[in-house]
Amino acid sequence: MAEYSVCIVMCAVGLLFAGVSWGAMRAGRSGVPFVGAIFIIIGSLLSPSKWLAFSALIIDPGFFMIVYYIIRSRQYNKMSVLIRNYCKNNDLAAFPAIGIQTLIISVDVINESLDKGYFPGMIFDYNVPRCYFTIVQDISGKMVLVLLPADEQIPRSIPFESDTLIVDELSYKGTPASLKLEIKRSDS
Repeated sequence: MAEYSVCIVMCAVGLLFAGVSWGAMRAGRSGVPFVGAIFIIIGSLLSPSKWLAFSALIIDPGFFMIVYYIIRSRQYNKMSVLIRNYCKNNDLAAFPAIGIQTLIISVDVINESLDKGYFPGMIFDYNVPRCYFTIVQDISGKMVLVLLPADEQIPRSIPFESDTLIVDELSYKGTPASLKLEIKRSDS
């Protein structure tokens, strides 16, 4: 029975870390991916039932997270190319960073407001509502939002009338979701 105690302890610690990772993932954090899987694999390989090591693939969310981030990264790269080509074909250039410090993104449907640092030419990947966007300027120097909802293939441009822009034509889970973008300049 002593040989099984090490296996049981290792698997229990692995389950603890896997539980922490699942909880952190639901809360929007990264947790400790793969640590639980490593403990479960070691504990299972030390036991007579070595096939239990495969259970680590299902129990620990790290494996699911890797697949998820690979898919998201490929989608981001695809959408970035579409936005950059749209900007290039419509004579839209990266907005100069002089005077811009923060971009405040607000979504009313989930009552959330985020402050993000602005960098010229940066393409934002936003989850609620799922869209990609960047802020550029046209030939006349006016700020323009280039927006690409995740379910579309053609970006569209929306000019800023002031330092605040509200986009109403987006949806989240079938519910209309307006996206409010506000630029806070370092001189204001």
